[in-house]
Amino acid sequence: PKQTARLPSSWQDDVARTQSLLTRSSLEVGLNSQGNRDLIAFELAQAIGPSLKVPNLDPQGLKLVRGQLLQYRGKPLGQILYLGTRGAPVALYAMPSETNAEPEFSMAGEIGMVSWSEGGISYLLAAQADEDFLVRTAEKIRHEPLDEIPPPPPPSPPSVSQPATPPTTESGVTSALPDSPSTAPTVSAPSVIAPTSPAPPPPLD
Repeated sequence: PKQTARLPSSWQDDVARTQSLLTRSSLEVGLNSQGNRDLIAFELAQAIGPSLKVPNLDPQGLKLVRGQLLQYRGKPLGQILYLGTRGAPVALYAMPSETNAEPEFSMAGEIGMVSWSEGGISYLLAAQADEDFLVRTAEKIRHEPLDEIPPPPPPSPPSVSQPATPPTTESGVTSALPDSPSTAPTVSAPSVIAPTSPAPPPPLD
């Protein structure tokens, strides 16, 4: 790829440019999509374009962490963040484009970048990493097939458990008391055994 140099800027300029990328939509992306590649792709593709790629970079040692929707000069700008086992995050930016362009490597301070355009999307891969790593990762993204991502299923309504119906008395008033036995327990009286009278003595002769 071609290489270009950029003039350094102050941290205030960098922060101001970063702040200008934020929109209300940046904070409205559902938390349930964070780290879920299918949901991130679905939500960002709605704003940027159906050919948007949210690549799986696990083979490169990069785990997908989050995605959010920013803006640049009134156009939607997707930010997809990855983390390796160490080091700073790796970011893939994407926005609509009407042209195609081959990969180009450049530096902005300590940040290396590879930019290219394809399929109606302009991409920028940026990280505090060397040129070889960024170029190889960009090539992997370019040659990754576009996933057919179905829309997420609608949320199912919450299940409501029905409370158990308390017993009803004959008057129609419900009672919280436990059921009383239908028949009172029978108490048996102790049996009484009458004493036996002694036999009379035999008569004397």
